[in-house]
Amino acid sequence: MDNPEYHPESNNAETFTGAPVERPARSKSRSVSRGRDRRRSNSPRSRSPPRRRSRSPFRGRRRSNDRMDDRMRRPRGPEPLLSYKAFMMQQNDESSPEVYQQRYEDYKKKYIQGLMRSFFDAHKAEEWLQERYSPAIRHRLTQQKNTKKAAEAKAFFERLSTMKISFNEANMAPEGGETAFKNDLEEGSRILYIRRIPCSCPYAALAEAVKKAGGPIQELHLSDPAKKRDLDFDRSAYIIYDTAAAALEAMPKLQNVLVEDQEMPVPIRLQVAQHRPRAPIKTPSYMSLPNRISYDFQQALHLATLLDNSIFANTMHGITSVLEHVKETNESLSEAAQLDIVIAYLRRVHHFIYYAGVQCIDMGDILHAHPALFCRPDATDRDIEDESAVEHKTFENRNAGLAGWGGWSAALDERIEAHIAAHDPEKLAAKKVAETALVEDIEAREEAALEPVYNSYAEKAGDDGKHRCLLCTKLFKTLEFVKKHIRNKHPELVVDKIAKVGESYMWEQYREDPDRPLPPYDTVNQPTLGGGGPHMMRRPQQDYHRQGGGYRGGPSYGGGDYRGGGGGGYYRDRGGRGGGYSNYNNQPSSYYRPQQPRQFPPRDGPPAPPRDLPVDPRQVSTSYQDLDQIQDKKVELDFDAALTSLPPPKKKQKQ
Repeated sequence: MDNPEYHPESNNAETFTGAPVERPARSKSRSVSRGRDRRRSNSPRSRSPPRRRSRSPFRGRRRSNDRMDDRMRRPRGPEPLLSYKAFMMQQNDESSPEVYQQRYEDYKKKYIQGLMRSFFDAHKAEEWLQERYSPAIRHRLTQQKNTKKAAEAKAFFERLSTMKISFNEANMAPEGGETAFKNDLEEGSRILYIRRIPCSCPYAALAEAVKKAGGPIQELHLSDPAKKRDLDFDRSAYIIYDTAAAALEAMPKLQNVLVEDQEMPVPIRLQVAQHRPRAPIKTPSYMSLPNRISYDFQQALHLATLLDNSIFANTMHGITSVLEHVKETNESLSEAAQLDIVIAYLRRVHHFIYYAGVQCIDMGDILHAHPALFCRPDATDRDIEDESAVEHKTFENRNAGLAGWGGWSAALDERIEAHIAAHDPEKLAAKKVAETALVEDIEAREEAALEPVYNSYAEKAGDDGKHRCLLCTKLFKTLEFVKKHIRNKHPELVVDKIAKVGESYMWEQYREDPDRPLPPYDTVNQPTLGGGGPHMMRRPQQDYHRQGGGYRGGPSYGGGDYRGGGGGGYYRDRGGRGGGYSNYNNQPSSYYRPQQPRQFPPRDGPPAPPRDLPVDPRQVSTSYQDLDQIQDKKVELDFDAALTSLPPPKKKQKQ
């Protein structure tokens, strides 16, 4: 192979031969035909596509099958709601505008009732909905949460001496060292974040898989599924480890871990990432004025005291004891420093975000919806001038009609006053009595339903009153202990019966909740054919929540759907002068509005049709013509009337 020669005539462009090849003499006709062939081969029709190598011949097919399986697993969206215009197109009779308006209201009410029923039936067996609406389960869960809050208050009290707390903007520098204040915030390097956990996944199954694959953890928090309705009510998980090194070591071990449970329709694989902390969100600068600091301190302290009294039987480590302990060690503690301690206490113990005026369910809800802290910029000269111009309210005379500081603070005070009113001691006492009576009634019904289970799996072991569990052969002193054992250690025997008893109570609680979770739905301006049609197919998730204005969904980035951006937002609010842009959702606003769940049905109903116009919208425009019902106007010719209108004939003159 000294002189390999390339064969251009060969079909394979990589064919070589070792010996010289004698070329035949070229003829003119052959060269002309070859030119035609070359031109023909270079044409777009005859040119063959280039070959592409693939690592696996089934790679593309497998990907398409995965996408198809994902679409099959994803539930279909609900049937869209007809707008008033589309609803009127289906009306065939002629009635008054009031009748049509009432019909549409009845249609909307029936639509929402059907949507509620279908959603409840689909999720009533899931853990998160039972914890939210089952009175018996919620009562037991509340007792567990109160015990945990008491432990959190004690831990906050003990570590306060070694912790620096300040929500002043100058003291919240991002760099480390002595200038940075921890503010009782979890260190982001100790937290791992898992996205897209189905709401059907039980907490115990996820915790077991995480501990088995990644080792021991400190805490596992799950977000509120109701705040991810645009993503099929998925949840975000936050795993907190003792140290940052433990979290870094566990992250590769948790990647693609399979989580299976009989309550889940399909197993899931975990996608783990490092939790990214959020930059602080700025309040308006007038929140740093001394009078406003004093107002916030008294308001926050009053709210924290009410929450402590409603939960703790012994307030030895409550907010009052915390402040007294701090004052003993630092007598010159400023009012702003005391306010910051109360704000941190409300967040850690009672899961209340003070500067947002929002009550979160637990720490998982905080990490998902409100992971960033609020900070106060220094007051400007204009803030001081505006405050000295008029007399402002105090917490004692907040209902006297005096001036406030701005729209942002006015909205905040309104939300906090609502929480203070809801935790009035008399209201809480009456509510507690009613809930206790309801739980006792439910528990009595549950025990009656579980009697066959107790009779089948509890056996008397002797004359001394001892009983034995036939499932695990454990011995107990009395029958009551065996019943508790079966309920706690063998839940597969009792879950279905308990759920059946509490289903009617759950439905009533769900139906009466004004903030009940519902799947997103669209409103269409054209009637669907037979109640179905192409509108029933689910749209891409970014198209949801267009009813009522705007896209409300969005992906989560490493720590929940918190769209606070990178911080640095500034509020210019002087009682209506200069709205600026808030740091939430980049919406022009004069004050911060926390993210609220979407309300269904739509906030504003259709406008009533004017009385001086036809009711049917097809008749509003004179240029509109219904092609399905074309009506030709009949013209009747009356020749008799035409003849009578003619003048009489002229008489002939005699010549």
